Amino acid sequence: IQNTANDLNVKCLVITGKGRAFSSGGDVDEMGDYLPKAGDLFYKLTEQIHESFSTLLTMPKPVVSSLNGFIAGGALGIALAGDYRIANESTKLLSAHFKRGFVPAGGATYILPKLIGLARTQTLFFGGKTLDSSEMLDWGLVHEVVKDKNKSKQLDAGKTLAGQVTQEIFLPKDVMDGEMMSFLGN
Repeated sequence: IQNTANDLNVKCLVITGKGRAFSSGGDVDEMGDYLPKAGDLFYKLTEQIHESFSTLLTMPKPVVSSLNGFIAGGALGIALAGDYRIANESTKLLSAHFKRGFVPAGGATYILPKLIGLARTQTLFFGGKTLDSSEMLDWGLVHEVVKDKNKSKQLDAGKTLAGQVTQEIFLPKDVMDGEMMSFLGN
């Protein structure tokens, strides 16, 4: 993600999951068992996820999130950091963090309240609610829902945005960047 942000030849980034899920998350039961032994590893992983999340929010080019399958775990923030988010019909989003005694990482605690408000974020986190693609659209988490296996729609959105890229279009991203950097303490 950082290389893409710095590559002047790349006009737009389309991110998606490989296979059946954008990100199925980690095995939180296993994490709980190994956390005392693997604390440094989890810390480094969380740091990398936060860095990727921050880069997606601040890169001076459009980011299209092409969401497929399940979205869970640390990649929840990554999935929602796109400037334009498209979900397949079968996409489902969930956060099982609190049920397992974890605090969501990866930018989810930052981006979700901005996109859907505090009450819905709390419903998602504390209530353990799983959202399907139509609920994601209703809640404002995605801009559109497309039929499964319709990757061309996501790529078309990326091509359209890449063709419109000018400094003026992404000036608001700079404003949000300043707000986010203040939030992150930078």
